[in-house]
Amino acid sequence: MFIAALSLAAWLYLLAFRGHFWLFRERDTASFSTDGKTVWPSVVAVVPARNEEDGIERAVQSLDAQVYPGEFRIIVVDDQSTDDTAGRVRNFGSSRLTLISGSSRPPGWTGKLWALSQGIAAAEAGKPEFLWLTDADIVHSTGNLAQLVGRAESGGLVLVSLMAKLSCDSFAERLLIPAFVFFFSMLFPFSWVNRGKSRTAAAAGGCMLVRRDALVSAGGIEAIKGEIIDDCALARHLKRQGPIWLGLTRRAISVRPYAAFGEIRGMVARSAFAQLHYSWALLVVTILGLGVIYGGPPLLAIFGNGATRLIAALAWVCMVVAFWPISRFYGRTSVSGLALPAIAGCYAAFTVDSAIQHLRGRGGMWKGRAQAIGATAEGTPHAALSSGKTHRDENFPVASLLIAPRYRGIILAFYRFVREADDIADNAEADAELKLRLLNEMSRTLLGGSDSVPSGVKLRAMLLERGLSPQHALDLLEAFRRDVTKLRYRDWDDLVDYCSVSAMPVGRFVLDVHGESRAIWPVNDALCAGLQIINHIQDCGADYRNLNRVYIPLDAFAAAGLTPDALAQSPASPALRSAFCALAVRNQALLDDAAAFADVINDRRLALEVAVIHRLAIDLNRRLMTHDPLSERVHHGRAEVITLGLPAVVQHLLPRSSRVKRALATRGR
Repeated sequence: MFIAALSLAAWLYLLAFRGHFWLFRERDTASFSTDGKTVWPSVVAVVPARNEEDGIERAVQSLDAQVYPGEFRIIVVDDQSTDDTAGRVRNFGSSRLTLISGSSRPPGWTGKLWALSQGIAAAEAGKPEFLWLTDADIVHSTGNLAQLVGRAESGGLVLVSLMAKLSCDSFAERLLIPAFVFFFSMLFPFSWVNRGKSRTAAAAGGCMLVRRDALVSAGGIEAIKGEIIDDCALARHLKRQGPIWLGLTRRAISVRPYAAFGEIRGMVARSAFAQLHYSWALLVVTILGLGVIYGGPPLLAIFGNGATRLIAALAWVCMVVAFWPISRFYGRTSVSGLALPAIAGCYAAFTVDSAIQHLRGRGGMWKGRAQAIGATAEGTPHAALSSGKTHRDENFPVASLLIAPRYRGIILAFYRFVREADDIADNAEADAELKLRLLNEMSRTLLGGSDSVPSGVKLRAMLLERGLSPQHALDLLEAFRRDVTKLRYRDWDDLVDYCSVSAMPVGRFVLDVHGESRAIWPVNDALCAGLQIINHIQDCGADYRNLNRVYIPLDAFAAAGLTPDALAQSPASPALRSAFCALAVRNQALLDDAAAFADVINDRRLALEVAVIHRLAIDLNRRLMTHDPLSERVHHGRAEVITLGLPAVVQHLLPRSSRVKRALATRGR
């Protein structure tokens, strides 16, 4: 009864006393006439762009098409993109447009704010009255700028911000995006933001018109240089200079799609823990509060009885009523609020994930950058480029509990060293020269010429203690150097040659640790190459977007009548899906060659782990024959790993003929 009553009281407060946030009355439907106004203030649009080749042309075109009577210029800052963002802008050809190549981000700055700072500095030469800060994935109606300036001038506003209409096409978007706006408005009621005497301040970073002199008086962008939630931080600074306004709009539309739940999770996890001021206590309170306010009503309405059920049902009705206006704005049904408890559960999980990512050093992760306070290790460039991934995040088991404890320590030390090198090669922000220098330093440390890389020092000592060669780790470092310098692969043989240094040494190292015969390396090599190629197909979209790196062989594209640019499209075209399928079919031959691998391993526990890995690989490879890795998640969840792995363990433990084992074990002797 208490929880039901508490939830109902909370919803009555939210409906009546939280600035009527849920009604979303603050919209830019008012029209500000351009007739009769002879002098219009000058405006410069500043667009930070990092790896935005998919949407940048539409965004810039919408800016260039603005019907604005005053002076208007556009500055796009290419924030060290690794895709064709700069080329798309450079080829646009507008007299209004200037493209700036952004410099490396200084310590203490987030990437977007540093890019904005460079764009604003370039705009200063013309002393514009207004700066229009807009994102590279936002498309504006032709009259949007005139309406923004009209509102700012008529109200004496120092900031006008519009909450752009977000993409809401995929199932994940339809379920979660309206709630994203709902929760934002609950945190920052628009009516309170727009009230001069209220301390509440917020903005939507996709579209902000800022009075330049007010920004200067507020300390400029530098005053908020380290903020993850930069739009709201800017709003707080500017509201001290004068009134601000925030509203919902259809005049600005985001063209960034979120095809899967994981993409929305990434968007939310980027800033959720920052919103809680990196406080673990606030995280606990938030999760408990979400449980009571959103989870309590449906559970008690279904499983409760008497007055408890009635009160809980009323709270659930309040939830549906509150969610209806934003659901309607996004074209959803009036009863969408019935799902709000489950949606809130998703956002609670995203918030917990945000805290975990911060703990792992990946806080504020966006476009390959970990930007949150405390997210990167100071003083060590190797640690600063860390992705924060551990062996538990990998696609296949790494030194699982199946491995004997006496071997797990050195295998994990090897993994951590290799993981560190992999993160360096895959970092989308560091330049090639820095990456190669760091990788070479890792080689020197492993060979005893330096002690600058702690993970290398530890692995070197463990290798010496066991009398093992560092060659496997050195081979992998060579693979990571290729990742930095080689972005395309000619054909299947070229790709398998890469796997000979990027994957095969991993299995060979584990076999050497266990004292297994090198005569079984051929079956190891087949499995390791197959695993690597599965990963390449799974991650081909992200590799292309973030690093302009393509492992899919060029002759596979040519056979399908395509070029690597096809990886920018989601979902994949039928021709590209056929190419993926053909590669998976070819990869199946490698996995078939490795079918007896577990049977020829003497160490029973290692054999069990290999049997599990082979079973998982077979399943993933089959999925790649029918699924689209550009629009579908082709990975195993933890439950799938268990349900697929257990039968593999049982099957391997059953008595088997030793004839094949003896034949394979003696091959090549």
